Amino acid sequence: MLGGTAGQALTTFNENSLSATTTYNLNVQDIDRCVARAKVQSPAIRPLKINGEDKYVMFIHPYQTYTLRKSTATTGQWGDIQKAALTGGQIANNPLYTGALGEWNGVILHEDARVPIMQTAGGPTGDGAAAGQTAYYRAVFCGAQAAAFAVGQDNSDSQMTWVEELFDYENQQGVSAGLIFGLKKMVFNSSDFGTIAVSTYAPKP
Repeated sequence: MLGGTAGQALTTFNENSLSATTTYNLNVQDIDRCVARAKVQSPAIRPLKINGEDKYVMFIHPYQTYTLRKSTATTGQWGDIQKAALTGGQIANNPLYTGALGEWNGVILHEDARVPIMQTAGGPTGDGAAAGQTAYYRAVFCGAQAAAFAVGQDNSDSQMTWVEELFDYENQQGVSAGLIFGLKKMVFNSSDFGTIAVSTYAPKP
């Protein structure tokens, strides 16, 4: 299902139904729907401010990237959009050539292999699925304050503990850099905050 901040779903369906025959691949319409739902959630999922512009971030698995990029249907899918950009003269920085995922509707797409693989009931862990089982992934759409980053005393997000020493009669230099920090997903009133989970079918290429 496509989950929301307060447990509301963009589209409700049984994840066990995701399969090669009942395909639900990630596409640009899913990104649009996340943006629309983010604006009406209660509380709303606020965008980040980057150089004065509103931006969201969406983390997707490489297999979801594969299904997104291979879609060439002439109905406003990723490949069709990139071809239109090429026709319009966007060549040097076009994602088809740079390998970058790029941005869609103010959402920066970021690929990360740590997006967890899920399995239908009884399926194994790993990259594949057993016979009769299906692998799927939960992409994460994020807004402002989706996570909190904290550092320990005497540190900051731009300054680490830094110590330099000379050894072997000042012939060798040793450097120690340390930082106490943590990153945590935000939860308020027992509900996930600032995120939408997007489950899609994504087979191993």
